Amino acid sequence: MDAHVASTATKKPPNAHHRTTRADARNERAFVYGQTHRLPEALAAYRETLALIDAHPSAAYIKPLALRGVGYVLIEMGDLDGAQRAYEAALAIDPGNATATSELDYIARRRASQETDTKTGP
Repeated sequence: MDAHVASTATKKPPNAHHRTTRADARNERAFVYGQTHRLPEALAAYRETLALIDAHPSAAYIKPLALRGVGYVLIEMGDLDGAQRAYEAALAIDPGNATATSELDYIARRRASQETDTKTGP
């Protein structure tokens, strides 16, 4: 191995840290998984995004979006309680966000519908 190859083989590219902490790219991956109904992978990718955000505060701008993604996936998986917590957490960071507010309204309507179905029975 020549000296140049040996010296560069152990060095990280100048932007390697940036590439490994790109929460936005991981969030995009989670979104694609969700849109293709690969829900377990979507949830795992959103949670990975949130962990990355916690480790790298400079990526905090993505947190409300990732939390809304978690909420969406959990609704699709039937976990309304978890979805509600995710949307409420998103609203705590981004108050008044129309998407999170709308999804919380949707969850409330689904719960009301489920209660009506339970009361009226088959």
